[in-house]
Amino acid sequence: MLVIALSENYLMDLMAKRSLATQVEENSRFEANILNWRIKGISDFADTLATNDLIINGLVDIAGRGSYLPAFIRSLKLPVHGDAKIYLVNFKGNVVLSSSSEEDSLEQRFEVPMKSAVILSTSALKVVSPIIRWGQPEGAIIVQYPATSFKDLFAIAGMEESHVVTTKDNKVVYSSNPTMELSPNRTFITGSSEWVQVKRQLDFSGAILICMAHVDSASEILGYARWIEILGLLAALVFFIILISLSINLVVRPLTRVAEQIAAVSDIGSLDNEIDTSGPHEISLIARTYNTMAKKLKDSQFQKDKLAQSLRQAQKLEAVGQLAGGIAHEINTPLQYIGDNVRFVKDASHDLISLIHLYESLKQKVSNQDGLAAMASEIDSFRHDIDDIYLQEEVPEAINQTLSGIQQVVEIVSAMKEFSHPGTKTPTLHNLNTTLENTIAVSRNEWKHIAEIRKDFDQNLPAVMCNIAEMNQVFLNVLVNAAHAIGSVKDRSGLGTITVSTGVEDKFAIVRIQDTGTGIPEGVQDQVFNPFFTTKEVGVGTGQGLAIAYDIVVQKHRGLLTFETVQGEGTTFIIRLPVGSPD
Repeated sequence: MLVIALSENYLMDLMAKRSLATQVEENSRFEANILNWRIKGISDFADTLATNDLIINGLVDIAGRGSYLPAFIRSLKLPVHGDAKIYLVNFKGNVVLSSSSEEDSLEQRFEVPMKSAVILSTSALKVVSPIIRWGQPEGAIIVQYPATSFKDLFAIAGMEESHVVTTKDNKVVYSSNPTMELSPNRTFITGSSEWVQVKRQLDFSGAILICMAHVDSASEILGYARWIEILGLLAALVFFIILISLSINLVVRPLTRVAEQIAAVSDIGSLDNEIDTSGPHEISLIARTYNTMAKKLKDSQFQKDKLAQSLRQAQKLEAVGQLAGGIAHEINTPLQYIGDNVRFVKDASHDLISLIHLYESLKQKVSNQDGLAAMASEIDSFRHDIDDIYLQEEVPEAINQTLSGIQQVVEIVSAMKEFSHPGTKTPTLHNLNTTLENTIAVSRNEWKHIAEIRKDFDQNLPAVMCNIAEMNQVFLNVLVNAAHAIGSVKDRSGLGTITVSTGVEDKFAIVRIQDTGTGIPEGVQDQVFNPFFTTKEVGVGTGQGLAIAYDIVVQKHRGLLTFETVQGEGTTFIIRLPVGSPD
């Protein structure tokens, strides 16, 4: 009996260890798939950015990329949360743009490979995707997770076994069990008899996943197995038939129903159809989880579509800006010589009028002399034919009006050139009154049929240190938004009013742009500056104008952008910029 008992204990202990090893093997496969999937998601994210037209253009558009790339980069959401940073580098590996607000992030240098790569070390995980143009790397997108984010990358919730992630040279980068024995240089020690270990090669950077369970778990499994064996033998006969019946009614049939509904949704290809959540709690939980997942997928697709639309719109705006600068240059040249010619005609008209006066004097002198009376009569006849009195009155006025009109065109062209100029990255002193005048001029087509502009400028407004190209964009976005708000008023009689005023308050230059539109509904006021949020019809707005304006004023110029609104009366956007340097 003693021999049988010892043999039984040995066999059960061996079975428990084998069961534990099988469990660790299955868990290691599951955990490896999760980690590979996470890193692949980050790599796919970087590859997608590396082929994005806006990113590629940003490498070339050195002067203009600062107006759209920072907001775009900050709006991105990484597949795995953590303190990760996104870098855009040129072909030399120099950082040209970073999602980090730290200044030293621009001083880093990276290697630019020919193809995508994942590099794991004890200090960071780097995902590098080259930006290829004409077969050569022009730069790269780099997503870097520091060591402080390794828990977000490699931790797996709900797994009881311990696991360790090492580099290809066996350096530990993450351990789910901090009490595990490690060498001083963080090299993992394998081969311990106290642990059941399974090692798996991961798909990235030669990394290794080691899953393990302590042998004490086998003893627990053995104890549980003995109790389960005893209780199972007693309960199996009693509940066997009942269990089968309940499983059919409570599990199999509801699961079959849920599976059929999921298959139907898959066949239709629409994420709008929700499946029925009635039934037992577990089945209902599966159905609700699926509905939640479908909703998130739908929202993600919607945001993706909006982003694609916004990128196309940004490309169009860039092309329009470049075209406007070219048109301004082409128009300005003929306007200059037209103005010179009209001034010449104006001067010549004075000579012609003087000549007429001389003829008048001549006529008076010769009218009483023999033989010259006929000539005087001929002069009278000619003056009557050309109506010289009318010409003397109207020609100078017509020329003055022509010069005034040409001056107006020159001012508009000058405003267009000033507005479309890419400017520089370095802030310089500018008069906001002049900037607003230029913006009002170039945006006239947006508001001339909808509203009239009233200007109340502080003529003593001090100059502001700013990036003028970016402030042009801010004022244009807010002015166009005001025009659209007035245009959306139903049953509107006559023109609305856009009031643009400037002033100084507490060392801030203040710009107020007030419209007589519909006002902003209370329910959406906290979303006004969110990227891609818009209440306009499809095709009218992309929801980025105010978000970009907010980023330029608040983040880049250390100013404030707020608004006051009254439902049914209109909205006032208030831009506050510090007088002097924004730093």
